[in-house]
Amino acid sequence: MELAKISYSVPLKNVPYSVSKIVKQAHEQLIKSSDVLSLQHDNLIAEEPELIKILQKIDSVRVELMAVDSLLIDVTAILSGYQQMLVKPFLEEGNKNNEKMEVGDVIETD
Repeated sequence: MELAKISYSVPLKNVPYSVSKIVKQAHEQLIKSSDVLSLQHDNLIAEEPELIKILQKIDSVRVELMAVDSLLIDVTAILSGYQQMLVKPFLEEGNKNNEKMEVGDVIETD
């Protein structure tokens, strides 16, 4: 399965809500994959398991898990950037309050 990266902008205050939709999507995909995998467990213990179909279903679960992983990588990146945006004003304010020291400003103490 080929994946395409899509990006769009949202107001900063809407980032948590937008990310929550992505997390919900990942969660729903995990539940679906879990259900498919559970069925394959049952199919394997059947009297005459259809191994080719089971292998195909297991492979489809693996593909879905890769898609979920990709979503969670995006969530991590978005939330990291969001957190940096929230902290940035405080860091800038702290830097304004600290004076730059020059080499000659060092005071030796005994």
